[in-house]
Amino acid sequence: SDERALIADSVNRLFADKVDRALLERFEAGEWLAPLWSQVEESGFDQVLCLEGAASNWLDAQSVLRAIGYYRVPLPLAESIVGNWLLARAGLSVDGGPISIAQCDDAMTLKKTGNRLVLSGTLVRVPWGRRAKRIVVGGLLEGKAVIAIIDPSRANTVRIEPDLNVAAEPRDSIVCKSTECEGFAFADAVR
Repeated sequence: SDERALIADSVNRLFADKVDRALLERFEAGEWLAPLWSQVEESGFDQVLCLEGAASNWLDAQSVLRAIGYYRVPLPLAESIVGNWLLARAGLSVDGGPISIAQCDDAMTLKKTGNRLVLSGTLVRVPWGRRAKRIVVGGLLEGKAVIAIIDPSRANTVRIEPDLNVAAEPRDSIVCKSTECEGFAFADAVR
């Protein structure tokens, strides 16, 4: 489609212009590439699956995902695309900022108290955890699949244990101690 070609052209132009050896060296030295992230958000690439209209689908996202790999873009863009899609499908707020995604394992506990959902335990090797504004967490509660949002900046209930993968990208452990989720929805509510 014309829209898909426009997305592919735009994302390739942005990354071809901005992602060079100097930028990759700054990333490898530990710098968060805030200006590049701002351009990604302004272009709407982080919400490519949340665009209105029937044309927005995984083929639109494919162009962005392919460009991330081709240009070795050191940003949590793939995670943000999927995280925003999950939030939109669950009817939860899709806000700006980098997002990460994580899965609760057997060592994690999700507890519902009234209208609140509380998470306790450790999310292991969360992509870009230290850079995420929000982490979209999938898990089971009362035998049902649930999507929840946590804010990793909650210093009193969240601790980040930094780690890296072989590409020097953050893969952090997020330790939650009775962390109240910012929002949640059961899978049967997902549209």
